Amino acid sequence: MSNLEFMQDISMASTSVYIGFAMALINCLVFIKIMSMFAEYIAWSIVVVVQVGLVFGTGFCFYMYFAEPEGGYDLESKAINETKKYSLIVGIVFGIVSLVYAILIMCFKDSLKIAIDIIDAASDFLDNTIRIVGVPVGYFFI
Repeated sequence: MSNLEFMQDISMASTSVYIGFAMALINCLVFIKIMSMFAEYIAWSIVVVVQVGLVFGTGFCFYMYFAEPEGGYDLESKAINETKKYSLIVGIVFGIVSLVYAILIMCFKDSLKIAIDIIDAASDFLDNTIRIVGVPVGYFFI
């Protein structure tokens, strides 16, 4: 590949790169606004979604362990036995992680509230001083 072909490729791709930068900037600004308005709700909902996901993961793995295969039981089928064994192992791991996560949330609830309040304050600060985002972008184009 010669230098001329390389420069032509770069010039053809530059429009896509600039569009990508503009879309990233717009997404960043929208994310900052959303975080400023709903930071506390988003953070608590993520905590709840993680716990619910761990509980459902535990339940699904135990369901896979106790469920009867479609063709009935075939003691010769090593694949079914392996799947059941790994489903039980993963279910137990999910259950332990779920319990530890719930205990940590209960024990460190005050610290979690403080951390979420810090996230909320930081997002409010960034929303109020949005011009900070523009400085690096401006220097990029200069």
